Amino acid sequence: MELTYTILNTEYLNWSAENGDGRNSIDLRFGQYLWSVYDNMLSFADVFDIESCESVYSSLLKDLYKLEQ
Repeated sequence: MELTYTILNTEYLNWSAENGDGRNSIDLRFGQYLWSVYDNMLSFADVFDIESCESVYSSLLKDLYKLEQ
């Protein structure tokens, strides 16, 4: 499955509601979770080790915008 604007927004809202800006119940960061689910993460900046889900979200939004140009 590929990450898109719509999917990223949905994932971010769900993550924020359930986990705030931190890790989930199995100690995954938001970026780690996205890497485990979406096939096109190599197209974006490396967000695997970023702790803040808001920072991951912002970085991926910028990358999605650049890819559309």
